[in-house]
Amino acid sequence: MAVTNMNKLLVAIDGSDRSIRTVKYLAEMPAFFNKEINLFNVFASIPESYYDLGREPSSIKITSGLYAWEKEQRGQIEKHMQKCRKILMSSDFNPKHIKIVVHKRRKGVARDIIAESKKGYGAVVLRRRGMSNLQGLIMGSIALKLLNGISSTSLIFAGRKPCTHRVLIAVDGSDNATRAVDFAGAWLSGFDYKVGLVSVLRQEIKNGKQDVSDLSEEREFVDAVEMQCSQNLEQARDRLISAGIKPSAITTEIVRGAQSRAAAIVDVAERDDFDTIVVGRRGLSRVEQFFAGRVSNKVLHVGRKHHVWVIN
Repeated sequence: MAVTNMNKLLVAIDGSDRSIRTVKYLAEMPAFFNKEINLFNVFASIPESYYDLGREPSSIKITSGLYAWEKEQRGQIEKHMQKCRKILMSSDFNPKHIKIVVHKRRKGVARDIIAESKKGYGAVVLRRRGMSNLQGLIMGSIALKLLNGISSTSLIFAGRKPCTHRVLIAVDGSDNATRAVDFAGAWLSGFDYKVGLVSVLRQEIKNGKQDVSDLSEEREFVDAVEMQCSQNLEQARDRLISAGIKPSAITTEIVRGAQSRAAAIVDVAERDDFDTIVVGRRGLSRVEQFFAGRVSNKVLHVGRKHHVWVIN
C-alpha cells in the first residue's frame, strides 16, 4: 500500500454542476490551499468491442459516429476540468499543485476511483449525488459505493452550506473518533477556524442489566458515563490545542437525552452555524449502549446540506 500523503487530495469530477460546487467548496476553505489537488474523472469511452465494427464496410458510418461522439464528450469533460482548475487558481491555489486526470474507465466509475484512492491520498473529495436528478435520492449510487468501498482513506462529502469556517467534531471516546480529532487538528491548525466538540448521550440509559430496580445504582452509572464523556471531550480539546488550535477557538458540549445521536449532532451544527461535521468511521465507544449504529452514515443522510468528513 502506498504511503499516505495528507497533503494530497483526490477530487472526483463527473462533469456536472454539482462537481463545480464541490470545487468551489475547496476554493472557500483556506485549510485546503496548500494541498495537492488531483481532479479525477472516469471517462466512459467507446467499448473495445465496438472497434471491430470499423472492419465491416456496412458499419463505417456507425463507428465514425461513435468516434465523433466520444471526441465531443471528451472535449466537454476536459473543458469542464479546466473550469474547475481555474476556480481553484482564482483562490490562490498553486497551479503546479493542481493536476487534471481524465481516466479511461476500466472496471467501473466507483471501482476505478476506489483503485485510485489507494495511491496514497489523504482524502477523497466528492458529493453525495452526481449527475442523477432523481428526487428524494440523498446518496447517489457512486457515492454510496465509495463510502462502502473505501476503508483506508478519509472521505470529504461536500454539501451546500455556505462556508462559515466552523467545524463540529463528534467525540465518543472511540479510536476512530480520536483519529477524527487528530485529522481535523492537523488540517485546521494555523487557520482561523472555530472548532466544536460534541458528545451525545442517548435517551434510554441502561447499565447493561435487564432490570434496574435500584434507582441510585442507575444514577451512579449515568453519572459515571457523563464523567467519561467529559473526560473524552477534555482529551479531544487537549489534542486540538497540541495540534495548534487556539484554546479560545474550541467549544465543548454534551447533549443529553437524544433519541438519535446523528440527529443530535446535526441539530447542534444547525443551531451553532457549523458548516462542516467531522465523524469517525464506525466509531463505537466502549460503552456501546450509548453509541450504537453507524453514526457516520446517518449523519450523511440527516445532515444532507452540511459538508461531512468521514475519517477512516
